[in-house]
Parts: sequence; structure tokens; C-alpha cells
Amino acid sequence: MTTGSELGRLSHWDGLIGELATAVCVTDVSGRIVIWNRAATQLYGWRADEMFGRPLWGVWLGRADELDAVAVLTSVASGRRWTGELESTCRDESRLPVHVTLSAVYDGTEEVIGFVAESRRVSDAQTAERHAKDIDSLFRSLLMHATDVACITNARGTIKHVVQSNETSLGYSSEEMEGTSVLDLVHPDDAGLWRRAFAEVLSDPSVRPVCVYRARTREGSWRWQETRLANYLADPIVNGIVCNSSDVTAQQELIAELRAADARQRGIVARSRDATVFFDADGTIRWASPASRELLGVAPEQLVGRNGLALIHPSDQERVFTEFLSMTELGDRVRIEFRVTDRHGQIRWLEEDATNLVGDPNVGYVVGNIRDITDHKRALDQLALFGLHDPLTGLPNRSLLVNRLEQLVARGMDAAVLYFDIDNFGAVNDELGHASGDALLRLIGARLATAASGWPSTLARAGGDEFVLLCDGVRDPTAAFTYAERLREGLRLPFQLDNQEVVVTASVGVALSPGDATNLLCDAGIAMHQAKQHGRDRVMIYDASLDVAQRHRLTLQSELRHALEHDELEVWYQPMIDLHTGRVAGVEALVRWNHPRRGLLGPEHFIDVAEASGLIRALGSQVLHGACADAHAWQELGCHLRISVNAAAAQLNSPDFAKEIETALQDFELDPEQMTIEITETAVVRIADSLDTLHRIRSLGLHLALDDFGTGYSSLSYLRELPIDAIKIDRAFIGGLGNIERDTAIVRGVISIATALGHAVVAEGIETTAQAATLRRLGCRYAQGFLWSQPVPATDIPNIVHQLARRSSVNSQRGASPAAVTV
Repeated sequence: MTTGSELGRLSHWDGLIGELATAVCVTDVSGRIVIWNRAATQLYGWRADEMFGRPLWGVWLGRADELDAVAVLTSVASGRRWTGELESTCRDESRLPVHVTLSAVYDGTEEVIGFVAESRRVSDAQTAERHAKDIDSLFRSLLMHATDVACITNARGTIKHVVQSNETSLGYSSEEMEGTSVLDLVHPDDAGLWRRAFAEVLSDPSVRPVCVYRARTREGSWRWQETRLANYLADPIVNGIVCNSSDVTAQQELIAELRAADARQRGIVARSRDATVFFDADGTIRWASPASRELLGVAPEQLVGRNGLALIHPSDQERVFTEFLSMTELGDRVRIEFRVTDRHGQIRWLEEDATNLVGDPNVGYVVGNIRDITDHKRALDQLALFGLHDPLTGLPNRSLLVNRLEQLVARGMDAAVLYFDIDNFGAVNDELGHASGDALLRLIGARLATAASGWPSTLARAGGDEFVLLCDGVRDPTAAFTYAERLREGLRLPFQLDNQEVVVTASVGVALSPGDATNLLCDAGIAMHQAKQHGRDRVMIYDASLDVAQRHRLTLQSELRHALEHDELEVWYQPMIDLHTGRVAGVEALVRWNHPRRGLLGPEHFIDVAEASGLIRALGSQVLHGACADAHAWQELGCHLRISVNAAAAQLNSPDFAKEIETALQDFELDPEQMTIEITETAVVRIADSLDTLHRIRSLGLHLALDDFGTGYSSLSYLRELPIDAIKIDRAFIGGLGNIERDTAIVRGVISIATALGHAVVAEGIETTAQAATLRRLGCRYAQGFLWSQPVPATDIPNIVHQLARRSSVNSQRGASPAAVTV
């Protein structure tokens, strides 16, 4: 309700606004009209006395409710001007669109005392234009948020209007597109699609066709667009075809990729040797790929409608059916192996990966991928055979022998173990070659198997040239000895090998139960070694009194074989010093065994066993290749050293030894001049008939050195004949050097002989500077020993080389003897 004070404060406004040409009214603070000027009466028809006291929202707010009016007045009272267009009710009840501006009226204290409203008529043209602008504004807003780009074309497809948030994937601005034909942008191959969609929307405004086509970009490339067309030709505001377009290039490329992948998959399935088959839940075949003809023996089209079980071998049907039924849930998978008869009448093994996709709406079947595993099964059978049989002779191997022996022992049955070792078998390999040696082993195995066929027994090849016969039910030593003698005598008969007769002998050890399998085999092996030590070609029964040392030796032999197979052997090196300069002239390769229980072992603990057991060749080969690998690694670090490698008599007896050295040098890119092969006096005596090997080695460009000189008996007679370059004085003569005249005289004599023959001299075992100085004075050029370095791993050698070189330089500057240089 308007108070007298409010009216008084507003009354002075009456004279100010009464004659204004613009319709104006003033309200009090509650929104009731207190002033109504003449122009307002002319506009609306209401007289001032009729409007006084009426609420403003009853005239200008029309359809708005009182809460909306209060909200507007509250907003204006806070200092905001309100402007808008409304429909007002005139005195004659007509509706008049007006533009209204509403402001607050303040007194001198900034207190709101009322509101003033100014209104003007909105002409019909203005109304239509403003309505069109509102529709356009809304249209733009919707389109800019709904699609990549939208345009309005006329009935001929010419673009009239374009709406886009910014330049689209096609790269055109709105101005560049307006006035052009849509078909100018459409790929020629897709123009027909666009014309059909456009014709459809022209003929039936109720449809909203979608067209997917390629459109040319501003740069001239093509991108896929998806456009939905809508006919608004009847709308006076739009008057055109609305085209909402989105870039779908990524989707189309993905679809193309999926189609290509599907085509590839179909091609793979069509050409794959594996077959793909779709089954119903009961096993009925609904589709099969072409490969099923070869695998299942039936054409794909003839498989449809048949139950898959009918194709499977009768012995496998129940098992396959049970596994097939185990797939109860969607995604369950089983792998089944079964036999079938192929189209050639042959039994084949097949493997099927079956997956339950019956509940998958995109598949609806059990999918089976079937492949032929016949060769795989045969290979597994062969591996199983080789796992328990010797591949060379076909006889059971040691594993199978131990298994059968354990079964006999577990049942408490008597058993005799006969352990055969062919005497001097290595000579056959050396003289006739390994191929002939293998052939001889097969003949020996066959002869033993034939001889033992009349007795319940198992003949096995234990490894190398060793055979073991397990005789069931034998406990009497005399019977076992007699049987072994008969077999040994049978082996002495000549074998026909490469059109020549070969005669072999065997040493046989016999052990009898009781005892566990491992001990019986070990006891028989000990007895066999006793037979060898007593002259070979004989039978001996295990004697426990000779057990301890021999058992230790056999254990060591077995462990050494394992070490060679599992890289437990290492190559260490001891530097050789040039006594004139104090620098490292080369290194000698020395084998070490990193034993899992006994720690690092030197060669004195196992070389004899290696030579006696025939393992020395494998050991020497590992050292040779290890030394070459280390020398190559040093070269990469800029450290070029000569390496000396020891060779055993068994290696020198092999005609392949020189070739092995040559191959190793080539593999590791080493100059033959960098390598020296060291041979012992004992080896020289044993290879008197094999000097060709030494000459072949020397012809490769390698150096040869005679090791441990002075410890043999007839070395001097070979000095003129052997193609050697150096002599190594054994450490046994160095201990008394300078103190014991006899040792000094021997060393002096060896150096003189070597010098006369043009051989270099290397002294071993130097431990004192006095020994080094004496050797230098006697004319010895090279030496090695603990004075400079113990044998060390390969990784330590470059550091030692650099240390000695540095100290040699320092001593030379001081005038000290190079022989005094030590690490």
C-alpha cells in the first residue's frame, strides 16, 4: 500500500513526464501505478484515473504471474535495468506488443521509492524481424551444439545459409560455402546417393533421410560426411532444406578396416590348413571351412547337418562327448584330442579348441578350431622314446636302466649288474673317424643284445662306449662271472666295418644285489675300472676293500661330466712377463673348476680323471673357445695379448684338432700369431706317430711351445724334429736357481740349447726378484709366476697389464731392473 510520504516524494514527477511523447508510468515501491502520462493513454486507451493504484504486472506483464513480477522488481531495485518485449492488454481488450524499459526511482539517500516504466509500440515488421532473429538465434545455438556443420539449401540444393562453430574438417568458412551447390562438394562416385536422398526429402517432408558420402576438403582431399536432411520449405522463417552434417571419416576408416580384416579372416579361414566348424549345442554341424575336407575326410557342404561325433574314432567318442558337454556356460572352452580317418583312409590325430558361444547373439554356435597334430604326436612319441632310449643304438638309456633296477630292488628280487667298457675305443675314432666309431657302437650294442636275449635282462647304453646289462634273478657270483666272461669273449670276435675287420675288447665289472640301484651301478663301475687297471679285457667282481678311492674317482668323473655340460668350468689366466721390459708379453690359459661343494679347484684335482675318462677333449675344447672369446673381449678394450693354451695328447691325436683351432680363431677374429699351443713332454712321447697334427697347427701360423721341459725322459731327441718355437722350463728347476748350482747349471744349459736351436725360453714358477734377475742374466727372455701375478679371472687381466706397464715405465726412469717390476 502506498503511503502519503511516498506519494509526496513521487508527485513532483507528474509534471516532468506528463507531456513526454513516450508512454511512461511511475509506480510506488510495491509496483502500483501512481503516474500515467498522456502518451500512455494514447498507446493503451486507459485513462490515468483508471490506472491509478493498479499493479504494473496487470497491464504490461500480462501472462506473467505475480511472483515473476516481484522477481523483476526486486532485480531492478538492486540497481539493474530491465528491458524486454511484452504483450500488453489495451482498454479495448486488444493485445499490443510493446518494448518496455524498467528502472528504479531513488530519493536523495539512495533509497528506492518507486519504479519508472517506459514503453514503445513494436511495429508488425519489427515484430516479424525480431521473431525471425530469435528463431535464427535459437536455430544457430541448437545447430552449433548438435552437429559439426549445418546448412540450409533451397529446393535446387544451393546453400543459402551455413552454421558452424568454427571451420570444419572440410576447411571452408561459412562465406565460402554459401551460394554454392552441395553437389559441388560431393565425390562424383557418391553424387547419385546424394541426389536420391535429396529427391526423397523433397517429395516427402515427413521423412528424414541420411546420406553417407565423401566430400571434398578445401585442400582437395576427401573426407566422409554423414548428413541428415529435413524439409522446412513450408516454414516461412526457414524456407529450405536443413542439412545437419557430421564428419564420420574415422568411423568409415574403421568400418573399412574391419571389412578388410573380415575379408582377410575369411581368406585365411578359406586357405588355412586348420578347419573351423560351427556346432549346435548337441554337436550338429552347421558350417565348416574348406580345410575340413582334408582333416575330416568329408566335403564342407556334406558335413552340414551331421553330428560331429560320427566322424570321430569309436574309441575316442565317449571321451570327446563328455568333454564337449562340459561346456555349460557362455565362453567355456575345452581342448580335445581325437582320431579320425582322413579322405585317404589314414588315421590322423586332430586337436580341437572348442568355445561355447551359443549364447552370443552375434555367433549362436559352439565354435571349433581344428588342426592336424599327427606329426606332433609322433614327435612326442619319439621324444618319449629318446627320453628313455639312446638315439644312437636304440637301446634303453641310463634313466630307463635305473628305473627298472629300482623296480627289481623294490620287489626284493635278485639282480646282477654287468658294466661293459670298450677298451681303447678312442683309437677307433682317431683312426677311422667318428662316423665309423658310431657305427661300431651300434654293432656292439646289437651283438650284446643278441647274446643276452636268452636271459631276462635289460641292456642299456650308459654313455660313450659303456654298456650295462641288468640280469634279473641272478645272485650267484660264479654264475654272474661266467655269464660276463661269455659276453666278453663274444665281443672279441671281429666286426665288419667299412670293408675291414675291427677287433675290440672290453673290461667288465660285475656287482650283485642286495643294494639300491645307485650303489649297484656304482659298484659295477668300480669293478670295471679295476678290470682296466689290471690290464683290461677281463671281468672283475666288485670288491668292497678296493672301494673308497675308486668310488671317489668315479664320483669325481660323474661330477666333471656334469660340470662340462653346465658351464662350471672357468678359464683363468697367468701373465707371462718380458724380463727385458717388465711388461706383460702374453697370458697362459689355465682351467679352474667352480665346484658347487668344494669351491674353486685347480687342474691338479681333476685333469687325471678327465684324461682317464675320455673327457679331456671336451674340457680342452671349452678352454680353447673360452680363451679365444676372452682374447677378443680384451682386443675390444684395446688390450692385444698373445694367449697360450695347453693341449692334451688326446686332442693332438685327433685329426680334427687343427681345424677346430682354425675355426675358433676365425669365429673370434683373432690373428693366429696371437696363439701358442703348449704341449707336454709326455704328450710328445705319446704322439710320436702324429707329428702331422703339429705341423698342420704350425702351418696355420700359430706358435708351439714345449711345456714342463726337463721332466720327461727323451725330450732332447725331439727338439730338432718338433716344429716348436719355445721351451718352458719346469718350476721344479727354479726353486734352487742361484742357490743350488746343479739347478742353476740345468737352467743355464736349457737356455743355451734353446738359444742354439732358435727357440724362446719361458721359465715357470718365479716367486722372487732374485730368481727373475738370475734368469734375465742367464739370457731367459720370458717368465711367469706369483712374483707378478697368480692366475686370475679374465676380467682382471687388462688391469694387471696396465699396472705392470705403468710400473715398468717408472722403474725405467729410475734406472731399476725391469725384472723387479711386480703387481
